[in-house]
Amino acid sequence: MCNLGIYLLGKVAEDMNRKTVAVIRTETNYKAALIYQKLITHQKFKVAVSDKNFQSQTVIVAEGKPEDIKKFIEICKKEHIIIGTGYGKFKDTQLRIANFPTHSKEVFEKVADLLENFNNNI
Repeated sequence: MCNLGIYLLGKVAEDMNRKTVAVIRTETNYKAALIYQKLITHQKFKVAVSDKNFQSQTVIVAEGKPEDIKKFIEICKKEHIIIGTGYGKFKDTQLRIANFPTHSKEVFEKVADLLENFNNNI
């Protein structure tokens, strides 16, 4: 099993080298900006970390009411998109949206659309 893991890690590294660090960073920044922009104007969710200097580009955290968090996660699941929750006391009041190189821009555009629709269906 260990050899398979090392083999797969090598393939991921090859793919990332082929893509280049510059492209990966550009895509990561684009996807983060897309979601943060939707959250800034959202009526049910807000950005958990208000200071832009401390906002993560790879894990976007939003806050909301437990019922809205749960409902949005269910909507995403129906679209085959898995959105995480917060940890500990924030489990029911936070969304955690992972933004990794394996997540496509198209998936993030879909999440942005879902956020927009969720915002408009108040």
